[in-house]
Amino acid sequence: MTQHNNGCTDRSELLHQMTSATQEVAQYIETTLATENQHGLLLRHDVGMRLKRVIAEEATYGSQAAQQIATYLGMSVDRLYKLCAFADTYSREQLEQWATRPMNNGRRLSYNHLTTLLIIKTEEERLHWMERILADSLSVRALRSLIDQHGNETAKPTRKRKSIVDGLDQMIRRGRGLLKGFSVWQQSVFNEIDKPSRQSINPIVRNRIIEAQIMLEELSTEVGLAQTNLTQNLARVDHLLG
Repeated sequence: MTQHNNGCTDRSELLHQMTSATQEVAQYIETTLATENQHGLLLRHDVGMRLKRVIAEEATYGSQAAQQIATYLGMSVDRLYKLCAFADTYSREQLEQWATRPMNNGRRLSYNHLTTLLIIKTEEERLHWMERILADSLSVRALRSLIDQHGNETAKPTRKRKSIVDGLDQMIRRGRGLLKGFSVWQQSVFNEIDKPSRQSINPIVRNRIIEAQIMLEELSTEVGLAQTNLTQNLARVDHLLG
């Protein structure tokens, strides 16, 4: 079976090896997931546009509207501002096109891919990275690593570097905010799903459960890496202080 340099199996060859019935199912699932991915990106775009209006119209919504909404939703206000930047940077037409294009390994472009590219200076450079993501089947982590390597040539000027203590304080604050969010979700989401009714459950709910599972899997991986790093850092600090 043919494989590309990045380890991706030739999808056309895989499809050719299937029976016609299996091909039909594979292509149906591919189309369905592509449509779901597109809807998710467009929903985030619409939310970002709405939030931009909230922030701009202070007389109507108040100067603390973004923070109030974030607190109500159990998330950091940074996430809301990121949605605004997302909507401000990408058009609906671009999102509709990119969401339906598979990477060489069959995976799809995600919201996190697109927000990672927000630090890139120009649209031309972002489009370059977009094509590279699709061609090389880049994960979000691989994309971030490559952009970091690329350096200041493509990235916006960074803020003043925080101290180690500042960075750890930020990690603790945001972690506590996330923990608080889980207690809220226990009541508003998990407990409600435990007693579903036909009136409250629909295909959109099912799709959101799947999307939440994927997000939590990504979060779990990042938390595991952070725990490993902190354990190693603590050992080094103890050695230096000893």
